[in-house]
Amino acid sequence: MYHISGYLLLNIVQFAAKRSAICRKTQCVLVLNTMRFDAKRKVKWCKTQCEMWLNARRKA
Repeated sequence: MYHISGYLLLNIVQFAAKRSAICRKTQCVLVLNTMRFDAKRKVKWCKTQCEMWLNARRKA
């Protein structure tokens, strides 16, 4: 095993904390984007279904 000095160990700990914070932020943003995209997709689907129904009703 290598001997790690106190300053180097402190840098490793700080880097690990920053990395985990960035990872958590990124995962949260990805989840929010997924939820937002899913909501937009549902709204778009509902609009197209309504338009299809109205078009079919007009043609009949």
